[in-house]
Amino acid sequence: MAELLQDIIDCIDDLVFVKDKNFTYIACNTAFTKFIGRPYEKIIGHTDDVLFDDPEVVEGFRSWDRKLFAERKTQDIREWVTFPDGKEVLLNTIKYPLEDKNGEVIALVGISRDITEQYSAEEKIKKLNEELIKLSNNDSLTSINNRQFFDRKFETFFALAQRNNLSIGVIMLDVDNFKLYNDTYGHVEGDNCLIAIAKTLKSFINRQTDILARYGGEEFIITILNVKEENFTKLLDAIIKKIEALSIPHSTSPASNVVTISAGAYLGIPSHEQEPKDLVELADKALYEAKDSGKNKFILIKE
Repeated sequence: MAELLQDIIDCIDDLVFVKDKNFTYIACNTAFTKFIGRPYEKIIGHTDDVLFDDPEVVEGFRSWDRKLFAERKTQDIREWVTFPDGKEVLLNTIKYPLEDKNGEVIALVGISRDITEQYSAEEKIKKLNEELIKLSNNDSLTSINNRQFFDRKFETFFALAQRNNLSIGVIMLDVDNFKLYNDTYGHVEGDNCLIAIAKTLKSFINRQTDILARYGGEEFIITILNVKEENFTKLLDAIIKKIEALSIPHSTSPASNVVTISAGAYLGIPSHEQEPKDLVELADKALYEAKDSGKNKFILIKE
């Protein structure tokens, strides 16, 4: 019967091994001998410190074995190991406590499976999902957040501001006379202009609770949570000046001989009667006032 059982486990591709309470190997299959790089008779009766050169590997195995004998529970472990030929693989090892007829744990049975390819496939899928999420959140031209991302994120921060009585600032920005810019310099240069502006605006985003997004066309939107009026006003002024300082030529603009931007902003603590779109609409209203009063400036609505 013992020979039959040995023949059976030798047919298994997974690594199978058995250790007693002294951490000594008392049984294993052919796959395990190939992994260790030793014949069966040079494994049985030995412990990990004889079979493995790396003390850290030995201690890692030993700590898990001690835990199993102490807790008498099945273990499910993932670990990177190196075969004798130098090949590194990820093994999923399940260790079971083996009890005698009196219920005493007398040994552990381990079964290890090479899941390297499965892990690689899982990582590729994970990376693909992350890329898809990034694509769904980002504007393809400027690589900043898109409007869909903004709408979702702003709802969260808006609720946070309402719940905790925090101020929230919303800035709507529009590139001045952008249609004229495209007509004068072409759409390729128009795209380059938007990319440069987005990069500049991104330099003002310093906290996880700050949001910058391309809202559509030549419009951008920024929200700042829990900001004081003085700092918010300084930010608005800095944005207007920084865009103008890019010195992107715009020979046909009535506002300036370089590309400029106008901003409409709202700052206040949202009431429980308000919704996120209300703050955006107020900022948009201020933007139109800035446009109508000469452009290359900001108008702030406070509540």
